[in-house]
Amino acid sequence: MTSLIPNPRQAGILATVRELGSVSVEALADRFDVTLQTVRRDVKLLADAGLLARFHGGVRLPASTTENIAYRQRQRLNEDAKRAIAQAVAAQVPEGCSLILNIGTTAEAIALALLQHRGLRVITNNLNVAAILSDAPGCEVTVAGGQVRSRDRGIIGETTVEFISQFRVDIGVIGISGIESDGSLRDFDVREVKVAQAIMRTSRQGLAGGRPQQVRPPGHGGPGTPRAGAPAVHRPTPATALPGPARLGRRGLQPAHGKPQPMTYLLALDQGTSSSRSIVFDAQGHVVAMAQREFRQIYPQPGWVEHDPEEIWQTQLDTAREAIAKAGLSGAAIRQIRAIGITNQRETTVVWNRHTGRAIHNAIVWQDRRAEPLCAQLREQGHAERIREATGLVVDAYFSGSKIRWILDHVPDARAMAERGELAFGTVDSWLLWKLSGGRVHATDVSNAARTMLFDVRRNTWDEGLLALLDVPASLLPAVHPSSHLFAESEPDLLGTALPIAGIAGDQQSALFGQACFKAGLAKNTYGTGCFMLMHTGGQFQTSHNGLITTSAAQVNATPQFALEGSVFIGGAVVQWLRDGLRAISASSQVQSLAESVPDAGGVMFVPAFTGLGAPYWNADARGAIVGLTRGSTVAHIARAALESIAYQSAALLQAMSRDAVAAGAAPVSELRVDGGACVNDLLMQFQADLLGIPVLRPKVIETTALGAAYLAGLATGVCQTWKNCRPVAGRTASSTPPCATGRRR
Repeated sequence: MTSLIPNPRQAGILATVRELGSVSVEALADRFDVTLQTVRRDVKLLADAGLLARFHGGVRLPASTTENIAYRQRQRLNEDAKRAIAQAVAAQVPEGCSLILNIGTTAEAIALALLQHRGLRVITNNLNVAAILSDAPGCEVTVAGGQVRSRDRGIIGETTVEFISQFRVDIGVIGISGIESDGSLRDFDVREVKVAQAIMRTSRQGLAGGRPQQVRPPGHGGPGTPRAGAPAVHRPTPATALPGPARLGRRGLQPAHGKPQPMTYLLALDQGTSSSRSIVFDAQGHVVAMAQREFRQIYPQPGWVEHDPEEIWQTQLDTAREAIAKAGLSGAAIRQIRAIGITNQRETTVVWNRHTGRAIHNAIVWQDRRAEPLCAQLREQGHAERIREATGLVVDAYFSGSKIRWILDHVPDARAMAERGELAFGTVDSWLLWKLSGGRVHATDVSNAARTMLFDVRRNTWDEGLLALLDVPASLLPAVHPSSHLFAESEPDLLGTALPIAGIAGDQQSALFGQACFKAGLAKNTYGTGCFMLMHTGGQFQTSHNGLITTSAAQVNATPQFALEGSVFIGGAVVQWLRDGLRAISASSQVQSLAESVPDAGGVMFVPAFTGLGAPYWNADARGAIVGLTRGSTVAHIARAALESIAYQSAALLQAMSRDAVAAGAAPVSELRVDGGACVNDLLMQFQADLLGIPVLRPKVIETTALGAAYLAGLATGVCQTWKNCRPVAGRTASSTPPCATGRRR
C-alpha cells in the first residue's frame, strides 16, 4: 500500500462511501461535479492506499487488503490488454494516412504503437497523444482547443465533438478507457460516447478497442474486444449527411481524401458609446479580424449628450465590411459567417419614422440628464416603488422611458405621429436591426427592453401601467425576444449576402455572458466609457438594499434570468477628458506611463461626476471635483488620481454587491472578472485588486462584450451546441494582492 494524504475531493469521496456503504463512480462524478475519468483516478489512488475497494462499476470500503491486492492485479492485466489492443490497431493503420485519436489511456498506448509510422496526419483531443506522436517521423498533429483537464490532459464533451466534426479523415481510432481484462467496459462516460460517435461519422474506417455499437450506458458494463487481434470495424454515415462543422482550431489539417471543410465564423457588431466596432470570431472565440471607428459626441448644453443615429449606422456598417475584408471573406467565402450578433450601448434612445427610416431627433445617450425633472416628478408623486417592483430599476433619467417622453413632448408633431403609429422607438440594437433588415423587423431582446423603465422583467412583457404613467404609446415599441433568437436576415447588398441576425444583448449583459458568468454569484466589471458591474443571480429576482438595480440577464430561452447591476457613469471617459479636455495627454494609451511617473497621487482625489453619480449613490446633481491639490501637485498626480477614481467607484459597487449577496444568504463576491478597454491598464487593475482584496481576473482576449453577442448568435444557429461551450478563450491573467494599508484607502 502507498501512503496518501487525501485532497478535499478525495476526502469527500471517502465520506460519501462511509455514508452510503457503496456507491457507483457515476454517482460520485455527479456529486462532485467532475468527470468520470477524474473520479476513477481519485478512486485508484485511494484504493492503492488501502482506503477503498473497487468492484465492477463502483467502490466500497475494503473488507480486507486482499480486495485491493486483487484490484491491482486487474490493473496490471488491463495494461497488458491495452498494449495488445494497441499493437493490433496500429497494424491496421497504413503510413501516410490521416486519422483521429481520442482521449483515454488506450489511445495513448495506440500512439506509442504508432511511433514508427511515417507521414501520419493526426487529429487528437489528447495532449499526451500529441506529445507522444511529436516524435514520430514526419507526423503532423492538430490538437483540439478548449479547457484542458489537468489530470487527464485532454478535452471531452461538446467542444471536442465540434472540433472533430470539421474534419474528414481516413481512419478514426477509438481508444476506449476502462477496458477490463475480460474485454468488458467499465465506467464509460456518456460524453466519451458522443466523441466516439463523432469520430465514427467523420472517418472512412473506424478502429476501436471495443465495438462502439455494443457500448452500453455507464455502469452497465458490456462486451468489448473478444480477442486482441480482431479490432472492430464500423462504417460511418456519408459525410454529406453531416451538418456544417464549427471551426474550433486556428490550424487546418489536409486529409488524405477530399477537401478540408471550410472554417466557420461569427460576426459581432459592438456598438459602443464612443465608437462602433465589428469583430469576426472563429467558433472557438479567437479574434480573426477587427475594425473600429469613433463617431462624434454632441453636447447641445451642459448635461446633454447626443449621437447622430445615421452616423452610428454608417460607422457600424463600414466597420462590418472592413472586418469581413480583413478576415479574407470576400465573394462566396462570406457564407462562412454563420450568424451576426449585436451588442450595444444601452438606454440610448432613437425614435424614427417608419416610412422614411430616418430618425426624428438625435439619439439621446444614456449619460444624458435632460429628463431628470420628469424623473423627479415621478419620485415626488410616489411612483418609485411601483416602477422598481416591475422593472427592478430606480427612477432615473439614465433609462430610456423618460428619454422617449422628452422626444414626444419636445419634437414638433412627434406625439401626433406616434399616436398614428408612424414612429418607432428603439435602443441602438433595434435601430441597427431595422437598418440591417431593410426596415422589415422592429424588435429587441429582453436585456435591452429591461433598461427602458417600461418593461416588466418578471413577466418579460411591456407594462401597460407604466406606458400610461409615462404617456408612451404602445405602437412605438419593438417586439421582445430572448437574447439568442433568429431575429432577421440582413439585406444581401449590405454585406455581400443575407446573413442571419441571431443574437442581441445590451453590452453589459453580453459581457456577463461572454465572461461565462452563467450562475448565481459570479460577477464581472466592464471598464469602458463607464464602468458596469453585474452579478448573476440566476432565476431569482433579487432586490438590492444597497443602491444597486435588478436587471434582466441575457437569456437563451424564454426563462427569465436576472442580475444585480451597479453603473459608474464616468469610467474610461475620465481618460478621454484628460486627453480632450485637460489636454494632459495626446493619446489615451499614454495615461499609464504618465500616472506611473509618480509613486502615488500625492493626496490628490478626483471625483469624475461630470454627469452626476450613478450607483450606489444616484445623485443626479453631483458634479466633478479635484481636491487635495498643493504646490507640489503635477499633471501626473492628476492622471494617477483619475485612474484611481475608476477603481474607487468600482470598489463601492462591489462592496454594495457583496452586502446584497450576504443579505440573500449567499457568500460575498470572491473574485471579479474584468473586461473592457481600460482593463488592459495594469496599474489600474493592480490598484483595483489592492482595494478589493480579491482576485481580479482578466481574460487573455478582452473582447468579451462582442464575444457574448457572437456566442448568443452561435447558439441560435447551432454553431455552439450548448451554452457551456460559450467561454472566453482559455487562460486568464490575474492581478491580486492582499488589501492595501489602511492609510492608502482614502
